[in-house]
Amino acid sequence: MMKRLISAITVLTLIISLLVSCKGGGEEKTPPSAPRDKWEYKYNPYDNRFKDPIDTGAAISVSGKQYIYSDIDIRDKDEIKNTTMEKEIKKIYNDIIVEFSSEDTVEIIDYTNTFPLPPTKGERIGNVLMLTATDKTGSYTYPIRIEIHTDYVYVIHNAHTHYQDGLYSTITFKEIVE
Repeated sequence: MMKRLISAITVLTLIISLLVSCKGGGEEKTPPSAPRDKWEYKYNPYDNRFKDPIDTGAAISVSGKQYIYSDIDIRDKDEIKNTTMEKEIKKIYNDIIVEFSSEDTVEIIDYTNTFPLPPTKGERIGNVLMLTATDKTGSYTYPIRIEIHTDYVYVIHNAHTHYQDGLYSTITFKEIVE
């Protein structure tokens, strides 16, 4: 009888401790690779649910490849999509090409001269290339993050929206296959 009582108390204690430890409080869990507490706003343009995650496997080769504009997603600090601005900026990107001359050097070819970037060397870590650019007038310097995927790249920046804190563009460029 005593053994049953001790066993029942042990099982009950285990169940209670499991219930207490599993209680999550409904909080959103973020992957350790990109904790939200290091970003000032709800929306982190580099780590968000509106784009595919970065491939953390082997580095994807981009040397000699070209990518053409496919789509744009513009969101503010609260994850709200800015469709009006997207419609306007789509016109700018229509024929823009991203070209990699090496694994860490990229050029944005823009025949309208709206958003050109001369060959620029950045720092590549895995499938992410970070670089800095300056607008045509020389008045604003901004970071560009390029996330490399098998058939496309994301170009993430706030060059068009630097005057609105937390408003970023995520532009998709699809690989040109000949």
